Amino acid sequence: MDRGFILHPTYMIEQGRAVVHLFGVTDEAASFVIRDTQARPSFFLRQKDLSLAEPILSEVRHELKDQSWQTMQGEDAVEVSLAVPPEVPPLRDRLRAAGIECHEADIPFVTRYLCDRGIRGAVGIDGTYRKGRRVNRIYENVRLEPGDFEPDLRLVSIDIETDLTAEHVLSFALYGVLPHGGRVEEVHFWRDPARTTDTGIIGEDDSDGFFFEHRNESVLLRALVERMREIDPDVLTGWNVVDFDLRVLEQAFGRCGVPFYIGRADLPCRVRARDGSWMTSRATVHGRAVIDGIDLLRGAFIRLDNYALDGAARELLGEGKTITGDDRGTQIERMYREDLGGFLRYNLTDARLVIEILAKKNLLPLAIRRALLTGLPLDRVAASIASFDFLYIGALHRRGIVAPSVQEATTAALAATPSPDAESQPAAIGGYVLDSTPGIYDNVWLFDYQSLYPSIIRTFRIDPLGHARAFNDPDAEAVTAPNEARFLREEGILPDILEELIPRRLEAKRRGAQVESLAIKIIMNSFYGVLASPRCRFFSTYVSNAITTFGQQILLWTKDRLEKRGYQVIYGDTDSVFVVSGIALTDESEDAARAVVADLNRELSDWVKENHDMESHLHLEFERQYVKFFMPSLRHTVSGSKKRYAGVIERAGVREIVFTGLESVRRDWTVLSKDFQRHLLMRVFEDQPIGDFVKEFLRELRDGEKDGDLVYRKALRKPLAEYGKTTPPHVKAARLIPGKPGRLISYVMTTEGPQPVGYLTAPLDYEHYVEKQLRPIGESILQHVGRSFDEFLGKGDQLGLL
Repeated sequence: MDRGFILHPTYMIEQGRAVVHLFGVTDEAASFVIRDTQARPSFFLRQKDLSLAEPILSEVRHELKDQSWQTMQGEDAVEVSLAVPPEVPPLRDRLRAAGIECHEADIPFVTRYLCDRGIRGAVGIDGTYRKGRRVNRIYENVRLEPGDFEPDLRLVSIDIETDLTAEHVLSFALYGVLPHGGRVEEVHFWRDPARTTDTGIIGEDDSDGFFFEHRNESVLLRALVERMREIDPDVLTGWNVVDFDLRVLEQAFGRCGVPFYIGRADLPCRVRARDGSWMTSRATVHGRAVIDGIDLLRGAFIRLDNYALDGAARELLGEGKTITGDDRGTQIERMYREDLGGFLRYNLTDARLVIEILAKKNLLPLAIRRALLTGLPLDRVAASIASFDFLYIGALHRRGIVAPSVQEATTAALAATPSPDAESQPAAIGGYVLDSTPGIYDNVWLFDYQSLYPSIIRTFRIDPLGHARAFNDPDAEAVTAPNEARFLREEGILPDILEELIPRRLEAKRRGAQVESLAIKIIMNSFYGVLASPRCRFFSTYVSNAITTFGQQILLWTKDRLEKRGYQVIYGDTDSVFVVSGIALTDESEDAARAVVADLNRELSDWVKENHDMESHLHLEFERQYVKFFMPSLRHTVSGSKKRYAGVIERAGVREIVFTGLESVRRDWTVLSKDFQRHLLMRVFEDQPIGDFVKEFLRELRDGEKDGDLVYRKALRKPLAEYGKTTPPHVKAARLIPGKPGRLISYVMTTEGPQPVGYLTAPLDYEHYVEKQLRPIGESILQHVGRSFDEFLGKGDQLGLL
């Protein structure tokens, strides 16, 4: 049996029938396509609605499949099969208009095909193949089964350069590190005599790669098609590659009359723009996966100050683009005319940085592992709702149960609420946050519940199907959540999924398989958010609130037990509590923390058994000890803040200050503020004098020695024309930039207001930075050591400087 990994699942209509096409690569690096001419699209109706639906169904060619199905509410259902997928939406809409519920009438045809076969990324192929023209192997109507294969994919980054209007493609760069030591590193370009004055010749062999010149734009585009076929990458990537590079290429190929065939079939690449605020743009390149570097980064929950390529590269690699600034387009155009070598190296650097960012953070292996877990193709692994659908619907079908369509989901969820008379579901309840006690402390324990929400689901059998069935059977043995939602004790799909995933993650962590562990963690942690989203077909705030109310109960139980032991709990948030140990010696404090955690876990297990007659899968961990800890107050109040704190941790005798939620980790504060906060806190933590430091810092600011640290950076959320008269500072600054500004605006505050970096017409307003950046930070810290920020400005008591 051959082993393969699916890169691009799709279908085509041939002679009036749907043909599934699964493009991929084998464990021998051979490209393939699996064709299945026998599958048909289908959806489900309730058996009791069939007579009402027959007049509408009779107008289309269909088949009712003889198989026993049930809805999640336990009603009999029947499967309706059609000839081709495009017939499903109009029929579904007509049935809905007649008041007939449709189940699974919005699941993509090929997704359902893979889901029903349990195929998650990897596939076992039992059958023969013939040689293809654009792929190495073509399998036809072979037997498929779930596989277990992690491929070594050929990844290539593409980056194009255009004129200022993005009307003409001037060059494209390809960069990739291929399996077995191979490498792609090249730039292709054409020279327009009307645009260029540099007559220098670029040789083919250059230390930064290989440069190839073509006669005109059409020839350049044909070269791209040829190189794609020769290199034959499995995955095509880039930075904003779909919304810019491939979109512009699609237009250029059409304008030049060149077929946009860069895949493993003689079919054009298609770019589908973002549909709504929550969907991502997608590109179809037959036989290859197209994944945007930005999407991979965000999908892995990697937080950066700036997600533009230059910002991401500088933060992750310590290297950025060779051209920066708001007038980058003008600089690129000038280099194309006057410095062709510099222009080509700029193009190649952009393509290279993408590959190096992905490699630095293991983002392609992470996407592959997530595909193997969820069954989604590589370009969709970050889609948490679709991932949940794939896992949950597959498990439903194995039980002979069908899921609602998204449009019908709210009705189905409402029918399974504790109150049949309810007009709507309750509002979603979030995690509980304890009031904080501001101050500066020694030896603070951070206790954290390991995977709290997944553990709650597993412990208390929280599950959409279990909830629906418990509602229909009031006498059934059920677990009752604090929000009164009930769940069958013996039936539940989600707990069973976690029974598989949690041990796999623990085993991956034991083996040091960090990518696999992270992939499992991401999918498990998405379950609560999915159930709380109206875009999910299993949406129910009764189910999601059962999770969070159990979480609140457990957090308050933990606080109560700790306080009864005599410990001070100074803060808690969702799954964590911060506890003052009261023990002066660091080592003794850590030993005590481990003993306390062990006792609490035993007590918690007993509490779960006594109150719910369930086995506890909840586990409290001693996450870390802060040898020094700072919990700030809300500004101008004595109340403690939430989700904002800092502390010093010690590893192997080395102390490090870490921040959560404070200015030092926020994108909307300047380097000046972050530097001030970090150094001031460290001096307070280490009992060092602070008076001279604060005064010297203010002097350096006012003398212009910190001008490079005064830049604000904020992104535009919409076109400038859509902002009204009352506009935020970064918008005012953006309107002063000649031409079209970029999305991320860099600006400073001057005596005449906000002005963009590089276009200053007024002096810097240093007092703005004193009052708006340094004062809030200084006041929040100094009040806890009996000091005032004003005293360093000559406005308060000057005695007793530390």
